Amino acid sequence: MEKQEKKDRVLIYPPEMFERIHRRTNMPVSMTSAAYEAILEEIIEVLSEGKCLVFRGFGTFSVKKSTKLYNVSAHAPNKKNKDHKAEPLTPRYRVKFTASRIGSQRFKELLEKRGYEDPAPSEDD
Repeated sequence: MEKQEKKDRVLIYPPEMFERIHRRTNMPVSMTSAAYEAILEEIIEVLSEGKCLVFRGFGTFSVKKSTKLYNVSAHAPNKKNKDHKAEPLTPRYRVKFTASRIGSQRFKELLEKRGYEDPAPSEDD
């Protein structure tokens, strides 16, 4: 089943990213593939150690642990078992990216140059 993309989202598979890197750097695609994989592995390795990864002039990747998750049955307890207590689920982790001041400025300049207008926030935000 094919995923439907959102209007403001670009889905790039690794081979396309290798090709994009190749066009910017003239590196052979095989080398761009190896570099891409190595960069991702390094990011994952650092984050899995519980550390933040800072790319100077770009931004910071960090891992956040969710603390507000509970067992689904806690939200709709069984009427027969009123003493049921919610049990926390296994913690979930998410990767957070925060642009640096310089990175934010670069993003802003490119967005303005391309005529991007910030859409009104949706009700989901």
